[in-house]
Amino acid sequence: MKLNLACGSCKLDGYVNVDVNPELKPDLVLDVNGPLPWKDGEVDEIVLSHAIEHVEAKFHHRIYVEFHRILKPEGILILGYPEFSKCAQYWLDNHRGMRDFWTQCIFGRQCDPKDFHVCAMHTPDVKDDLRQIGFKNIVSTEERFNEQYTLLRAERGDALPEYSDVVAKLIFGEPEKLEVGVGDQNIMIGN
Repeated sequence: MKLNLACGSCKLDGYVNVDVNPELKPDLVLDVNGPLPWKDGEVDEIVLSHAIEHVEAKFHHRIYVEFHRILKPEGILILGYPEFSKCAQYWLDNHRGMRDFWTQCIFGRQCDPKDFHVCAMHTPDVKDDLRQIGFKNIVSTEERFNEQYTLLRAERGDALPEYSDVVAKLIFGEPEKLEVGVGDQNIMIGN
């Protein structure tokens, strides 16, 4: 199963197209900022393109955890979003004489109440959050014809243990080595 979440009017063949707006006639009406109805490890691929910036940053981690839960081992997550630093610099420079366009890249088109960008997307932060959850092989690139937009691809890996779990295992005696996400790297603890 492949999911195209927050699809808007961009429906993809071979995907379950999901959006919160029933007027767009998605396959499933659902808000991605909540529990997702799929079972653990049920989904092969998730696409979330130009939507995460419309969700408050304080909810991103929870959303990524939910994506990790429903993806199959080695399942794929694809995110697309405006890279805030590029959009802001282009706005400052009035790049290509398109200041209004760069304003929309920063704040959203504002065509309706949900068409606002409510957070600044910064790829190093996104990668760090995904690594801490257990995603691996995370790569990103610019969109082909729109260098201000980032495309990110990540594979579901094993969830890394929480710090408190690592400390408990060290104190109470599991002698195995444990891999823990710290910043943008993984470290080994134990024998």
